[in-house]
Amino acid sequence: MKVESNLALNIASRTIFTVLGMIAGFFLVRYLGPEKYGLLGDYTAILSFVTALGSLGLIESLSKTLVSQKKNQQNITVARGVLVYTVLGLVYGVTIILLGGSINRFLNLSVSLGFYVILGIHIFLYLVNGFLEKILEATNITHLISYTQTAAIIFRVLSIIIIIIFKLSYIYVLLVELMMTIMYITTYFRYIARVYIFPFAAGRTKFSWDWSWFIRIFRYGLAVY
Repeated sequence: MKVESNLALNIASRTIFTVLGMIAGFFLVRYLGPEKYGLLGDYTAILSFVTALGSLGLIESLSKTLVSQKKNQQNITVARGVLVYTVLGLVYGVTIILLGGSINRFLNLSVSLGFYVILGIHIFLYLVNGFLEKILEATNITHLISYTQTAAIIFRVLSIIIIIIFKLSYIYVLLVELMMTIMYITTYFRYIARVYIFPFAAGRTKFSWDWSWFIRIFRYGLAVY
């Protein structure tokens, strides 16, 4: 798509996302009450903090590297990035689940293990999704992000209506947030796998792991971070 079309689509998508998100938020505050809604805030705060800290600036540095590379080099960079963030996501996600009790005491919370299981899975997916989204932005495929975000926020609003009608627990709201991330990562990965990763299966690009490459990107990432 042209830059102008992408820009218009992004503006429309962001507007829909913001407006519907505000409407859903108003209904959630009224339905859950201050205490339960506060738990959603804690969930979001932990998710944002861990993923921002855990990315170590690599997402930004990898996406900047991708722009200046040729197609075969891009394939290798994407494959390496997916591997790195899959491992990082698993480590952070499992750590959060194991430290759930300690986080409860530190933040003076009284939430169940299910809260931290959902959070751990979400952190894993969120890190991988952040990298995939940066790839799309770096290669000017932002219209795919816009379509997916619009579909996801509509799904969120409809899900919240169902939660309110059937008077379900706040845990279901967390599951909705998790499902939104799954929608993102599924859509993005289908495109990225077809364009960048499948050439490995066809033997058109030879994969190699270069630790000097990782250290160089890591240093640049820390500088960006």
